Amino acid sequence: MESLRLQMASFVPLTLFASDEDYQYDYAYDDGDYTNDDQKDEVIEEHPTFVTLGSTFTFDRGNTIRLPCYVDKLPKNYVLFWKKVTENDGETLISVDTQIVDSSSTRESVEISYDGADRGSTLVINLAEDQDAGQYMCVMGNAAKTTIKHTVKIRAPPQITKQPANGLLLAQKGDTVTLSCKGQGKPEPKITWTRRGKSMPSGEKTIEASELTFTNVGRRHSGTYICTADNGFSQEVQDKIEVEVEYQPDVEVEEVFIHASTGNQVELVCLVHAHPKPLVKWFRDSTELTNQSSNIRHTHNRHILIISELADEDFGNYTCSAENKWGQASRVIEISGLAAPAEFSSQPRGYEPEQYLIEWTVKSFSPVEEFLLRYRSHDDSEWQEVQIESTEESTQTYAGKRSLSGLSSASQYEAVVLAKNGQGWSRPSAKFQFATFGADLQQYFLEYSAQSLFLGRDYRVHDAYGRTCWDVILL
Repeated sequence: MESLRLQMASFVPLTLFASDEDYQYDYAYDDGDYTNDDQKDEVIEEHPTFVTLGSTFTFDRGNTIRLPCYVDKLPKNYVLFWKKVTENDGETLISVDTQIVDSSSTRESVEISYDGADRGSTLVINLAEDQDAGQYMCVMGNAAKTTIKHTVKIRAPPQITKQPANGLLLAQKGDTVTLSCKGQGKPEPKITWTRRGKSMPSGEKTIEASELTFTNVGRRHSGTYICTADNGFSQEVQDKIEVEVEYQPDVEVEEVFIHASTGNQVELVCLVHAHPKPLVKWFRDSTELTNQSSNIRHTHNRHILIISELADEDFGNYTCSAENKWGQASRVIEISGLAAPAEFSSQPRGYEPEQYLIEWTVKSFSPVEEFLLRYRSHDDSEWQEVQIESTEESTQTYAGKRSLSGLSSASQYEAVVLAKNGQGWSRPSAKFQFATFGADLQQYFLEYSAQSLFLGRDYRVHDAYGRTCWDVILL
């Protein structure tokens, strides 16, 4: 049994006897004594009722716990108690009115308000700890001991345990790798992955998982992967794993064919991807070019060979070569004064059953003297050749055309064109597919494409400057 002395505004001091099992009240008026059992109605005609409903609250560790116990009215001679439910449904008394039972406690306090929306009692616990989790009861000081019950959960900050622990994962091209971020905390955090500066290799922006596994890794898997743990705590936690995939060089060129004229400045550009860092060299035919003899630059993976003023002896093939411990790769760039490959302007489907008008243009820094047109039916292995005069269409652009007669109706054909200027004959153009009136071109192109893929043929179409592109024809 514990005795507490309380001061009430409209009463002389009263003595409250409280235990975990029972509460007894002795009130003393100025004109005489009475007990709550005998004359309670003279003091309180109607007991308050709870406005607050029992709820579940989640607080971050280290924050302040505030548990409300609001009532519709609170006479100043009425007492509210706070208790905590212990193991095996036991109860520990925390406070009576504003008095904390454990005088040694410095974290707990009770706020009482007699007016306003927050009329009632608020239990305050500072610097929340894990052991503060549990159930708390607000008890009315009446014979029925009416209560509401709150549940408190303490949220611990998330933590991450990553593998590899040093945050660096080295792999070789073709390996299978796993990145792991295990989350700990109360409640257990959700783990999401992002990639710094780019999407995931699969194209997704984020992935929710504790582990990421990549098979057959390559250059596209390299990067910084960030895992984030979030369990609702005020601050989420992040960690990172750097993935470095080692692979042999991969060399790309911006232009495989550079059409130029003497006196021009020419830039040959190759893009080199490799890890570890490769040794990059430029060659003219079989002769290595150095910084002493040539203007060679590079920025990151972009390597440039600059010829400031092109001379006749500079025409030819140049090789960009890259090598590291995993292998070597190279690409060839041709600088040529020859005319660029022809571009056809005719429609693939003809309008006549036995003849077809074929037209084209080429780019050339020097005048095109003549064209050589080769064409054949798809049922014929032999080319037919026709020499055709050139017409200057505009500056450095030359045109040619020919009306082909004596063709078979509803038949498919293919053609290539070569152009001759002062430097000689150009390379053959890409094959141009056409048909006389009545042919099923759509079915033909489907069959031809499938056959080309099956045979492993490389049908590349180049633009006027020799850059590789692909034509898709829909009819």
